Amino acid sequence: MNDRLFRTSGDSRIKKYAAGILCAVLAVSPGLTGCGTSTVNSTSVSAAALQTADGDSSFYGQAMAMLEKGDYQNAYTYFQSAINSEGHAAEGRRGQGICQLKLGNYDDAITLFDQACSAVRYPSLNEAFLEDCELYEVQACIAAEQYDKALTLCDSLIRGDRSGEAFLLRGTVYLKTEKYGQAAADFQHAIEADPSYDIYLKIYQTYTESSRQADGAVFLKDALNIEPQSAEDNEKLGQICYELGDYDSAEKYLTVALEGGVADAVSLLGRTYLDAGDTDGARSMYQKCVDDGTFVAAGYNGLAICDLQDENYEAALEHITAGLSSGDTSMQEELLYNEIIVYEKQGDYETAASKMTSFLGWYPQNTAAVAESRFISSRVQQKNSTPQKVLDSGADTGDSSIDAGTAADTGSEDGSTDAGTTADTGSGDGSTDAGTTADTGSGEQ
Repeated sequence: MNDRLFRTSGDSRIKKYAAGILCAVLAVSPGLTGCGTSTVNSTSVSAAALQTADGDSSFYGQAMAMLEKGDYQNAYTYFQSAINSEGHAAEGRRGQGICQLKLGNYDDAITLFDQACSAVRYPSLNEAFLEDCELYEVQACIAAEQYDKALTLCDSLIRGDRSGEAFLLRGTVYLKTEKYGQAAADFQHAIEADPSYDIYLKIYQTYTESSRQADGAVFLKDALNIEPQSAEDNEKLGQICYELGDYDSAEKYLTVALEGGVADAVSLLGRTYLDAGDTDGARSMYQKCVDDGTFVAAGYNGLAICDLQDENYEAALEHITAGLSSGDTSMQEELLYNEIIVYEKQGDYETAASKMTSFLGWYPQNTAAVAESRFISSRVQQKNSTPQKVLDSGADTGDSSIDAGTAADTGSEDGSTDAGTTADTGSGDGSTDAGTTADTGSGEQ
């Protein structure tokens, strides 16, 4: 099974959270001065304040829209304009901090979150804003391996309104510093504060990234005792069953979720079929999504994955092209990524490298693609440095006949940072995505 395929949306949680970010920012930004320092002196939330930034022509509104779409480079620039021209000092620095966090510039992100907090004129009236900035800063500290600072922030945050997120992040720090007992205790506190499927999945993925999957599975099994109340709950429960290897139960819950209109269930249900060896079942389900017009792009992406399974690369490219031209942009990142994988599997590393360059320009936060890019570049370099007489002799060169299949299955030298691992984390999202830090667990691109 080629786990480097992009099967589910790597940005789904980010996009959902970006919408949440908007509400959080607007909720604390009514009062601003023109001198570059935000008063941020109100915590009341009006109906207008909770609307999205769609149609907002201000620099700040446009920056938020770009942030939600994952366009972090341009969002950063527009946040700076909002700071300079509109007085959004605190909110602007916070937005820039999020951009830098998502772009992997963790030290810069830490500095910006500190500046955002310092720009708040009335801290006692804006505790929610400060708490939010600090939760993000903890994520940046963890990513930058500044564990002492992360712990200091968490020790304060666990007394706030979002204690569950703080316990989850502190538990992550303890896990990364091999304090396993303290990590387990904090994860339990996080569950007590938020006994949701998402929190269990985040804990599991955090353990998985620390190569302690069995410890994470203990928490997941406890989540099976929670009765699903919605189609979304069934999708999460299906994911839990999938992680535990119970494919029959996963299929049952994911089918309910799919019937309830949960888009994320499409890719995960297809993966359940594929991992159970039922390629025909996966193909039938994906084709139905296309024929029904319900989840067209996801259906085409899934069909391409089935084609890759069958090593039918021409059909895979046809389905990817159809998905990209379908007008449904919800799976664009996945389709573009899998297009690269097709060329790689065909041994056309030059085309794969060219398309990867464009892909990383659009999706710089996709760490799976970064790892895959290194692998593809090594193949291009290997091919270009191989003497022509060796190529002519038909000697093994690591080119298409050998590596298009096995290399793609074995991954790059670092284990390929499994495309699935980045995209799917399945980690739901809490506001400040602990899954983004401890990020990205199960699932595939």
